[in-house]
Amino acid sequence: MRIAQDFVTKELPKIIKLPYCVIAGDEPALMLNTEQKIKDAIMNSGEYEREVFDVDNKFNWSDIINTGQSLSLFSTQKLIQLKFANKPDAKTFKILHECLDKTNPDLFYLITMPKLDSNTLKNKTLSMVERNGCLITIYPPDHTKLPSWIQNRARELHVNLSQESVAFIAAHNEGNFLAIEQLLTQLSFLYGHQQISNEMIAELSSENSNFVAFDLSSALLTGDIARIYRIIQGLRSEGDVPTLVNWVLQKEIAILQRMYAKIDAGATIEMALNDVWQNQKPLYRLALNRMNPNRLRNLTSMVVQIDLSIKGQMNENPWNAIMRTAFAFAGKRLLPLSAEIKL
Repeated sequence: MRIAQDFVTKELPKIIKLPYCVIAGDEPALMLNTEQKIKDAIMNSGEYEREVFDVDNKFNWSDIINTGQSLSLFSTQKLIQLKFANKPDAKTFKILHECLDKTNPDLFYLITMPKLDSNTLKNKTLSMVERNGCLITIYPPDHTKLPSWIQNRARELHVNLSQESVAFIAAHNEGNFLAIEQLLTQLSFLYGHQQISNEMIAELSSENSNFVAFDLSSALLTGDIARIYRIIQGLRSEGDVPTLVNWVLQKEIAILQRMYAKIDAGATIEMALNDVWQNQKPLYRLALNRMNPNRLRNLTSMVVQIDLSIKGQMNENPWNAIMRTAFAFAGKRLLPLSAEIKL
């Protein structure tokens, strides 16, 4: 059977009675959450021994065959977890098919792999999984469904959130499910069943570099140079990696490019703004009035330079490249490009 991620909790009693389950997707936090639910349900359903294998191009499949044939003296069942670093090729799918085809009632295979395209989902092995086991494809909820996801996850962790608090978390962490998961886990640990206020969330979030980096979004959109400088310097002084800040820059550039594409296709500015939260529309309206498609193309080139500097392929400190790009986003060309690409 194929199950949408929203129904995994409800379908757990059915899933654990199957011989295998494949989870495919590219969002780490959602993947881990789904995997953990199934793993815990299986381990709690019997005397299971668990073995985990990271599968790459050099993986020795005989390890799977051997472990599948040997059970511990202290357990009657075995959970075998296969974690694929890359999407399996045709040869790997064939080997996996042979392993799953020889499974027995004492084994359960829990398999995770990267997002699969529509053609790959028609693969013979995955068709067998869907027919005899369970196939779960993970798709991150868009901004319209994110509040429901947050509320459901909060209930699972026994975190008491109001609708206002749900909206607060969603608006400040859109697209960053790992940050949301960490925040909800902390709220559960610190406050239990108490009603959670925005002040409690803000207090925790202010110590979280993910949250501070996302505060950078509003500073970028409003063109607040002083605030941009403070946030970036704060993240830099705390030893945070520049990758997160570069991701924020890329995200905001991509959102504005999508909006301009809609406007070029005949949409009004208000119609283009429907892709973001209501309380964020004034910020994006300011950015749209300040920006233009050509500047966004230049900014795209600049975030590529940041990426190159992070990887050591440009002779420049990544934080300097970030500051220059952030200032340019705000409409101020305050820093010159002084780096050379290493060939």
